[in-house]
Amino acid sequence: MLALLIPSLALASMLALGREHSTTSPDLCSLLTEAEAETILSQKLEPPQPQKSGDCWYLREGGKDLPDVEVMLSVLPVHLRSEREFDDFVAEQVKSLNKAMKEAGGMEFQAQRVENVGAPAYFVDPGLYVLQGGRVLVIAADRPKAVAIAAKALPRFK
Repeated sequence: MLALLIPSLALASMLALGREHSTTSPDLCSLLTEAEAETILSQKLEPPQPQKSGDCWYLREGGKDLPDVEVMLSVLPVHLRSEREFDDFVAEQVKSLNKAMKEAGGMEFQAQRVENVGAPAYFVDPGLYVLQGGRVLVIAADRPKAVAIAAKALPRFK
C-alpha cells in the first residue's frame, strides 16, 4: 500500500490543481545517504535507486522492486506560493482521497500537522508532506522515520 498510494496522490495533485510546476527536478537520491537511511530504519538497505519518474527508492537488502521499498522520496508536480496554499492543497487532496476510498470501501485518511520538521508539514499515512521553496517533498515512511528522514533531507532539498 505504501508504494502504491504516493504515486496516486502525486497524479491526483497534478490533475486536481493544474497549477504551474517546476521543471527542475532535484536528485532525490542525494537527499539521504544509504548509511543515513540504514541508521534511521535500523536495517540494511540496497543503495538508493533513482527512478525514471524522479522518485528515489530505498529498498531492503536484497530487494529488487516496488514491494521491497522501505522508503520513497518524491516531489509532487505542483508549485505552491504560501503556507496557506499548502494547507488548502493538503486538505483538498485528503478530501479527494477520502472520496475515492469511500467509493472503494477503503479506510479514511486524516492530515496531521507535524511540528519540528523545519518547514510546514503534514503526515497523511503513509507519507510526510513537506513544503519547502514552493515544492512539496513527500517522504513515504511511517511517521517517526519520515520525520527523522526530513531532518537529514531538508537541508539538502534546494
